[in-house]
Amino acid sequence: MSETLTPHALGPVRASRMFTAIIEAVIDLIDAQGLKAGNRLPNEGQLTQMLSVSRPTLRQALRVLESAQIISVRKGQQGGIFVETDMIPIGPLAEHTAHELESIESLLLTRRLIEPIVVHLAAEFATAEELDRIQYTIDRMDHFRNSSEMVTRADYMYHRRVAMASHNETLRRTMNRLHQRLLPLFHAIGVEIDDVDRVLAVHTRQLAAIRAKDHELLDVLLRETLADLEKDAGLDFPYGIRWHELDDALTFSANP
Repeated sequence: MSETLTPHALGPVRASRMFTAIIEAVIDLIDAQGLKAGNRLPNEGQLTQMLSVSRPTLRQALRVLESAQIISVRKGQQGGIFVETDMIPIGPLAEHTAHELESIESLLLTRRLIEPIVVHLAAEFATAEELDRIQYTIDRMDHFRNSSEMVTRADYMYHRRVAMASHNETLRRTMNRLHQRLLPLFHAIGVEIDDVDRVLAVHTRQLAAIRAKDHELLDVLLRETLADLEKDAGLDFPYGIRWHELDDALTFSANP
């Protein structure tokens, strides 16, 4: 970090699309402090505190800035966040920001509309063996709790196996493709070690509700789970899917 950085160079940001506000704040920092290519920026932990934002949202903004070649994020002991240019390329920045917004919003909306159907069908049709295979992914997550990468992998396998338990091939393929496209976002967000207990609790409660075929509880858990990721992405969808019975037949309806 530049030694000329003043204590109040950054402050909390507030916006409906939080990551775009972070992008502006980082660019303002580079400009206001006269930073040049090669200068080190505050690290992730410092930036989250300075801006009062979540680490997932910060990583989303850093990904856009890196794609636009304004910064570089380097791994390792000598790594950090570095300025690549003080001449901000407006075109590429706008393009990457727009792509990020469109891609994430589309994917998360699709997930909100499809995943509840898959989970509710799994509750109806999962075999005992499939339920045990889902439990195994939760056990693996607990076993690898000190590895963010392995926890993320176990989380991915959890969703794949729930989709398989829906016994609907079209939905299974759709969910698998959806989660594959969401993987860059999941990797950017990661699962912080401090969050593992929360993620384990969510999956454990959801699997228990699937076993019990408790569709009402599943609706509550799904709303909470989906809303968490959407909030990290600065999104708030005013509608969703819930399970209900109609004329003695199980069906779905979209509800505001």
